[in-house]
Amino acid sequence: MNNTQSTDAELVAATLDGSREAFGTLVERHQQFVCALAYSKTGSRAASEDIAQETFFSAWKNLATLRVPGNFRGWLCGTVRNLAAKFTSRRGESEPLPEDVPAPIAAADEIMTREEETLLHVRVGGSPSAVAKGWIACGAVAVAPLFACGAVAIGGIACGGFSVGILSMAAIGVGVLSFSGMAFGGAALGGLAVGWIALGGAALGWLAAYGGLAKAGVYGLGDRVIAPHANDAVARAFFQENGIFHALRAISNHGILLQIAIFAPMMILSLWANRCLRKQKE
Repeated sequence: MNNTQSTDAELVAATLDGSREAFGTLVERHQQFVCALAYSKTGSRAASEDIAQETFFSAWKNLATLRVPGNFRGWLCGTVRNLAAKFTSRRGESEPLPEDVPAPIAAADEIMTREEETLLHVRVGGSPSAVAKGWIACGAVAVAPLFACGAVAIGGIACGGFSVGILSMAAIGVGVLSFSGMAFGGAALGGLAVGWIALGGAALGWLAAYGGLAKAGVYGLGDRVIAPHANDAVARAFFQENGIFHALRAISNHGILLQIAIFAPMMILSLWANRCLRKQKE
C-alpha cells in the first residue's frame, strides 16, 4: 500500500493491523498541524513540541478506541486541547502570544473548527488514484450519499463518466432516474435507454418505451416499435397520462437548465471545499 496516497481511515486500519510505517505516515501528515494548534493554545514552542509528542503517543496507545477512523485529525485535536488545558492550568496563566505569530498558527483552532463542522462532510480527491468520500465528493472516484462528481461517481445525485445514483447523469448512468448517453434505471433517458420506462434514440422498456427504435413489454411509441401495444390508441393514452413519461420529456427538452439548477450549487460547494483544503495544507 502506498501510504502517502492512503486516506487517514486506511492508515488507521493498517496501524491497527500492526503497521508501524502506516502510523509514521499519520504522524508526518498531521505533526505540523498538531504543533501549530498546541502553540496557539500555549504560546510556548517547547510546550507545543512536548504536547505534540504526547498527543501521538496517546494516539498510538488508544487508536483502537477511535470510533470514526476518518476523523483521526479531529480526534487528535481533542487530545491536544486536553493536554494544552492541563499545561496552562499547571502554569497558572498562559503567556500572551507574540505579536508576530504567523496567521496560520494563530488561527489553527479556527481551521480545526471549520474542518470539523464542514470539511468532514465534503471531500475533494487529491490524486488520480484517490477516492473522495464525504456527504459531497468530487474526484477521479467519488462516493457520497448526497452528491458525487467524478470519472466514477456513486451517490444520491451522481454525475460523471460512469455514475450510479438515485439521480444519475453520465456518459453511462445507472439510477432510479437516469439520463445519460447510455442510461439504465427505473426511468431512463438517453441515446440508449433501458429501464422500466425508457425514452431515447433506442429505448428498451420493461413496461413502456418511446424512441426512434423502441421495444417494450407493453406500451411502445416511435418510428420502429415492437410491443403488444405499438403506436396504437392504448399506447398513446398511456403515454399521455403517465407522469413519469412527461417528466422524462421535460428533462429531454430542458436538460441543460436542469443540470445547471441541480449541479451548479453542488459544484460551487465542492470548489469551495477544495479551496479550504488547500489553505489547510499550506
